[in-house]
Amino acid sequence: MRPTARTVLIFAAGIPLALLIVIYNPALWLLSLNYGILVLLAAGTDLLLSFPPRLLDIQVSVPERLHIGERSTINATISTTAWRRPTRFELIVDQLGDLDQAQVVAGNLQPGAELRIALPIVPRRRGRVSIDRLWVRWRGPLGLCEYVRNIALDRTIDVLPNVRGVQSAALQFVAQEALYGIKTQQQSGEGSEFEALREYTPGLDSRFIDWKHSARHRKLLCKEFRTERNHQIIMAFDTGYLMLEPVDAITRLDHAINAGLILAWISLHGGDLVGTYGFDATVRQYLGPIRGISSFARIQRATAELGYQLYPGSRRAQRAAQAPCPRHPVHRFRRHDHRRASHRKHAADCEPTCCHVHHPARLGAAARR
Repeated sequence: MRPTARTVLIFAAGIPLALLIVIYNPALWLLSLNYGILVLLAAGTDLLLSFPPRLLDIQVSVPERLHIGERSTINATISTTAWRRPTRFELIVDQLGDLDQAQVVAGNLQPGAELRIALPIVPRRRGRVSIDRLWVRWRGPLGLCEYVRNIALDRTIDVLPNVRGVQSAALQFVAQEALYGIKTQQQSGEGSEFEALREYTPGLDSRFIDWKHSARHRKLLCKEFRTERNHQIIMAFDTGYLMLEPVDAITRLDHAINAGLILAWISLHGGDLVGTYGFDATVRQYLGPIRGISSFARIQRATAELGYQLYPGSRRAQRAAQAPCPRHPVHRFRRHDHRRASHRKHAADCEPTCCHVHHPARLGAAARR
């Protein structure tokens, strides 16, 4: 329990008045003291009328996983109690990670009813986030004292790529399932895998006429194609530091992963083999092509392991990004008592570093030196 700002202001407002009374008539010092006692009595009465902490029974449910950019909630439920006065509760979570700022959510607990409060949580990057504890605050009916309780949670949540778009795209793909089916179908103009030759009839595409075989058989023959299957698709993701630029509060890399998951689901459903490949200056991750719609979860886990590279890929570029540049304005106050030839050599040696720090577009030229 602690006094609120209202109690402090009311008590502090009486101090100048008490001093004026004592200065005007020192015999009235007891009256000035009564003001402070009155404020303390009011705070004690508010404390007695407030919701007792022993009746607080709260259950918290934390989601097992989160998706980038998707709004999820931490649900808190305050059980029904025998308290007969409405009480306003304010809740906030203590979180750690790449999340939107936590918000204070309030709700009123009515007599004979339970209170359910949903605390929003929105991740912005893949990885893991921690939910350490839940803070609960409520005040008395006069607003002069308040209780603050914290409930330890110590939960770690995995943040995965967003697959909500994959589900919506899957519905559109299933609607067109009759175009492919399970058995091989001869579909002129659909795909590029050669199937057979047939005699040309009006209505067929003249671009598919095989003139060499037509001259040999002395009649027009047309090529037929079928839809390709069993392709090996490798989705390559650039994990370099330039992919950390946020677009709609989500990095470019995560946007690419979301699009890649849609491609992977449709390709697996169509019978193709899908793999992943992460790279920047070196190979970061590789998953060989696998088939079957049941392999989609494995591809999702592989993309979730793609890390964020905070610095350029080469080691020389990393040292250049972390070390101060000799041509920075701070170093212009150094003494110039050395020879001009050595100064030119020193400027030529530090030129790639300066170009890297101030001009990321020249990183390739600096890394080749």
